[in-house]
Amino acid sequence: MTKKEQLSRAPRVKKEMPKKKRGLRTTKSRTSRTNKKKATQKRKPILMPLTKLDNLVWKITSLAFRLQDSDRQGFVKCCTCGNKMYYYKSDAQLGHFKSRSAKWTKFLRKNLSTQDTKCNKYGAGEQFKFGKFLDRTYGAGTAEAMMTYANKPEKFGRYEYKKHLLENSRILLDEAKSRRLYDWKSGMAKWELDFLEKLDDYNIDEEIIIHKQRV
Repeated sequence: MTKKEQLSRAPRVKKEMPKKKRGLRTTKSRTSRTNKKKATQKRKPILMPLTKLDNLVWKITSLAFRLQDSDRQGFVKCCTCGNKMYYYKSDAQLGHFKSRSAKWTKFLRKNLSTQDTKCNKYGAGEQFKFGKFLDRTYGAGTAEAMMTYANKPEKFGRYEYKKHLLENSRILLDEAKSRRLYDWKSGMAKWELDFLEKLDDYNIDEEIIIHKQRV
């Protein structure tokens, strides 16, 4: 038998691979994981985008003041033409005397009143008639005061948004309770309703978290 044949018939010995050590971590690895965990725990909720915040405040403001303008059954008259309509899901809209592009008066009660689509949308708000309505309702010079206030040089910021959000949300809940009208809830998202239900827990001088975002 040749040497080559002898080698081919010899039993093969399996080479043992070095075992991997489990459960052992370097100090650097443990420190890195600890720091990541701490960073996650300390991370604050993100700021709510201003566009989203603006839409939320306007949605609540529109419902609150249309409801406030209505009678016990929820019917309201257009402030510029007298057309009677239901405050919700009808021809009713909340119109501005000074354009909504002016932030300082966008959510202000004395600059707002219910209008029908004809006056608010197709009649460009009927500003002259609107101004006369404001002076009759709140006193002479109100319309002029709104024009002046709308042009405030100071920046309209998150604090002002928060102020109108809390104040107008309270008006909405109070007016709805006094009239027992809650059909507006069908058009609200769950997170918006959750905010309204917890309204008494919020304070303007404290951080407000809505939909996992900071106001």
